[in-house]
This record gives sequence, structure tokens and C-alpha cells, in this order.
Amino acid sequence: HQFDQKYNQDGVCSILKLTSDELTAICPDPIIGVDNNGVINVFNPAAEKLLGFRAKDIIHVLKITELYEEEKEALIIKRLLMSRDHGEIGQIEGYETRIIAQDGRVIPIRLSATILRENGNILGSIGFFHDQTNRFKLEEKLRELSRTDHLTGMLNSRQFHTTLSEEVIRSVRYQRPFSLICINLDNFKQVNDCLGHLDGDEVLKLVGIVAQVTLRENDTGYRYGGDEFMFICPETDYSGAGEVAERLRTTFAKLLPGVLTPGLDKLPKPVSMSAGVTVFYGGNQVGVSELIRQADMTMYHSKTNGGNQVSRFEATTKVTK
Repeated sequence: HQFDQKYNQDGVCSILKLTSDELTAICPDPIIGVDNNGVINVFNPAAEKLLGFRAKDIIHVLKITELYEEEKEALIIKRLLMSRDHGEIGQIEGYETRIIAQDGRVIPIRLSATILRENGNILGSIGFFHDQTNRFKLEEKLRELSRTDHLTGMLNSRQFHTTLSEEVIRSVRYQRPFSLICINLDNFKQVNDCLGHLDGDEVLKLVGIVAQVTLRENDTGYRYGGDEFMFICPETDYSGAGEVAERLRTTFAKLLPGVLTPGLDKLPKPVSMSAGVTVFYGGNQVGVSELIRQADMTMYHSKTNGGNQVSRFEATTKVTK
């Protein structure tokens, strides 16, 4: 509306007549204008702050193509201005792209732009660049929260089922094995009963810490529910998965006294890990549910045989919970 009052010519405002202070007052977002050759001729203080360039150094010097992550992006935007894909002809509304700051940072932005005319002639175009960095960080945080168990910091059971299904598909496609480890804490209930739920939470948190320091780069750990945990180990057979499970067990045993001291002496039975390992070989035609059952059943085999040990799945293994 302010444009129409002061700079309306042929029904289109000429923003090139605005000073930098006026541009900032109207819109705090970065504003960048270009002439018909794509050379920058408007660069407001908000653009300076976002991108790190000084207006006096780049106006009439730098082409807008040098600000985009890819040079062709400026050409795409120019074509969009002449179509109805992102607004009326001569305008773009809400186009998402990325620009490069002076220090090399890649900044996601939401662009609204319009062609500028004066006396019927095209002068160039002007764009309003809304920084999307905080929005994207928030979205990523929300995605992370939806995938993560809040207590242990491990991935949750929903993400476990998603990843396991993907790993089965990958294994079948490339005929490569992967392992599934199921772990349950022996005598965990007594921690809550004898010491309280706060100490019980600390033990569960310890499993997350143990996973961080023990798992290999491509392994992933999940809190499956309560004091039961699952670990997916790509490109791993029984030998490799057994070593991972054993490291988890021994590291947990080593660190547990530091978490429960001095309450550890009050427990009638030691807290430890029982683990079950099974392997998917890509061609054994075992579904996701059966694979989980194998790992779970093998873990209970460890528990019923005294606990604090790692067992491998075998077709003859039978355990009554």
C-alpha cells in the first residue's frame, strides 16, 4: 500500500526509488533487486546482515547468480516469474531455494519476487528473501523428537520398526546380511522397588550412554519398551553381532557401579544384561515379525539360563517366557 501511495506508475510500484532505510522500515526481511542483466541494484541492511556482504561493495558489481547455490537457479526463478507456477504472471510467492553467504554458509530461504516496471518498461525484479534457517531447525528438532526416546536419547520403537523394514528390503535386494540384537536388563525391577524410580531411570539412561560409546558407526540402538532394547547391525553376521552384544554387556557392567553407588549394595540380585542375536541373510524369507520374535526368544534363552550372557538364535531354541 505504501508503494502504491508513493511510487505507483502504470499500476506497478518502482521499488528502486526507495532508500535503504525505507526498505527496512517496510520489510525487515532481506530485499535484493536486480536489473535486466541480473546485476544487483538493491541490497538492504537486512540482506547485508544475513549474507555478510556490504551493499556498497556489490551493488552494480555482483550478479544475483553468484548468490545462489547453483547458477541455473537464477534462470529458473526468472522463468517462474513469467509463469503461474508460484503466483500470478510477473510474481513469485513462497518459492523455496538456497543462497550462499559471504562466508560460504548455505542459507535456506523462502522467496517472494515481482517484476518491476516503469512507464510500461521492465526495469528488473525485486525479491524478498525470508530466512528459513530457524524454521528448518525447528522442523528437524520435531522430527528428532518424534523418533527419539526422551529418557535414554536412543531411537524409539516406532523408528525401530521403520528402520528394520528398510534393512530387510536392503538385505534382500543386495543379498547382504544384517544382525538384530535384543537386550533386556536382568533384575531391573528390583532397582525401582528397592532404590526408587529415579535410580531406575539412571540405569535406563546408562544403556543409552553405553550404546553411544560401544556401537559401531552404522549400528543403531533403540529403546523397544521398558527395559528392553534392540540393536540393528548392518553388514554383520553372527560373529560380528556377538562381539557387539558382548561389548554392550561388559561396558554396561563396568559403568553400572558408578551410576548406582552406594545403592548397588542394597540390591538382592545383580543387575546385568541378557542378549539374543539373530541374523537375516537376505534370502531366508523371514519376515520382520519373525525376525523380532527370534531375537526376543533368544534373549529370553539367555535370561532363563542364568542371565548376564549373549546367545545366538538357533532353529531348535525354544523358550517359555
